Amino acid sequence: IGRATAIAFAQAGAKAIYVTARSKTALEETKTKIIEANPDTQCETMVCDVTDADQVRTAVEDCAGKFGGIDVADANAGYLGPWPKIGESDVTTWWRSWEVNLKGAYLLARFCLPHLIESARKHSENGSSGGHLLLISSVGAQLLMPGASDYQTSKHAVNRLCEFIHVDHGEDGVKCFAVH
Repeated sequence: IGRATAIAFAQAGAKAIYVTARSKTALEETKTKIIEANPDTQCETMVCDVTDADQVRTAVEDCAGKFGGIDVADANAGYLGPWPKIGESDVTTWWRSWEVNLKGAYLLARFCLPHLIESARKHSENGSSGGHLLLISSVGAQLLMPGASDYQTSKHAVNRLCEFIHVDHGEDGVKCFAVH
């Protein structure tokens, strides 16, 4: 989802795209595809685990420093483990869904929000649009499937996080969307 989104932004004419992932190889492949999609799009990458606050903060600050700000942020990291019943689940695996799906979205939002607020302010002055935050959710957030308690509840929480971002920062011009 992240790679396809980055490529689509390049195809749409994005000036710059900053991509993170846990794998340097995946980042290099994605950067190549972005440049193939639009050679005029600047692309920078950084290895980053979205569950590590320091790594997310560092990536966000590096992005803002290299490109002069952040207009759009896309929290699309996700984790989907096996689907055992709750009473048979592995505690570490069950909680990993929450760490990647919700904590990852929260950390990206937390560290991008000051930049998105600035973008929204700057763009409103010139009549354009900025300050957008995309949180990738899932239709699973609205379903009850046996064994999917970790994934589906974490994605339901992502939807609610989106609502709170709007309540807390909508007046700042930030537009947050949960996409599934």
